[in-house]
Amino acid sequence: MRTLLKGSLALLTVFCLATLSVQSLACDTYNRVTKTLYAGQKTPVGTLTVEQYKSGGKKMLRVTYDTSSSGWVMNTTHLYVGTCAPSKSAPGRFPYKHEGLDKVTVDVYEIPIGCKPLYIAAHADVCEDTAGSGGCVPDYAAAAAALPGGLTDLNVEWAGYISSYFTSHTTFGTFLSWCLDYNGPIGNEVTYGTAYVFSLLPDGSPNPAAAALLGSQAAALSGSPINYLNYLINQPYVIDCGNGGPYSVVDIQVAIWHITNGLAISSFGANVANVTAILDDVIANGASFVPTCDDLALVVGDPQTPDPGGNYQHNQHFGFAVPVTGEVVQGDCETAWAKGTCQFRTGWGSYFKYCVK
Repeated sequence: MRTLLKGSLALLTVFCLATLSVQSLACDTYNRVTKTLYAGQKTPVGTLTVEQYKSGGKKMLRVTYDTSSSGWVMNTTHLYVGTCAPSKSAPGRFPYKHEGLDKVTVDVYEIPIGCKPLYIAAHADVCEDTAGSGGCVPDYAAAAAALPGGLTDLNVEWAGYISSYFTSHTTFGTFLSWCLDYNGPIGNEVTYGTAYVFSLLPDGSPNPAAAALLGSQAAALSGSPINYLNYLINQPYVIDCGNGGPYSVVDIQVAIWHITNGLAISSFGANVANVTAILDDVIANGASFVPTCDDLALVVGDPQTPDPGGNYQHNQHFGFAVPVTGEVVQGDCETAWAKGTCQFRTGWGSYFKYCVK
């Protein structure tokens, strides 16, 4: 849930609540009233909760906009709170406003009040979050298209097993890399003509061509090994490997070989408890993992060296991570109002009376 609180007028008191849930805000509050937020008059997109609490002996009003369960986000909120009924549906002139919100799902106002009954009108500019993940649709096809076609030079560097198993120097960048197929050689400071395959198809499903380059034991998993490996490379203990993370390069590499080839988890002096912990995490959470915007996705490399007769020679397939990018997409945008009991003279919005206790 994203919570963004911004200051408004001098009478508006804002608490530092960014790490608290809406439920926790309810502590010691009373006289709660909840109204439905409607977009375009008919579409329910959230709730408006009005409640009181006391601070330093003074009465305070808390007003919470919440669209977190609807798939809609807010870019602006306008709030009228006063002892006189508002005469016009003019939210831009309301005394309290949070403008420039960045697709938030919760917005909170804290306002000192007296003892008189109040009239409340709550407006928001809302948009449908069609992507469902921060408004971004991942573009897997673009990631695949960014890879070179055919065979390009790869130079392998064994760098002391500090942050990865080895480093790949390619024509399009240098990448920390991991071996993906135990049954094949790959040499230090050797240049290979290499083909690259992105691990995902344009729809986000595992790419069979990439999966075919993994070890023969990969099929023993309950899901595609591509999903497991994509989950693994997104974990902090892999990203931060070599920077004080809990697992060594050997622990991670042996876990990968166990996924791709069924290699024994005690191989190469790996810490069995660490490899077991990695595999437990990956198997529990990786079967259906699909990276989205700002995640990492696997690229599989196929280094090829022809033998003297010009035939393909099998070498160690390897992988490295590239970021997933995408297009920020925002769905339909509407004006939303909290459903009140009194209509404005103009416009479709409404307001309601709130009795202070």
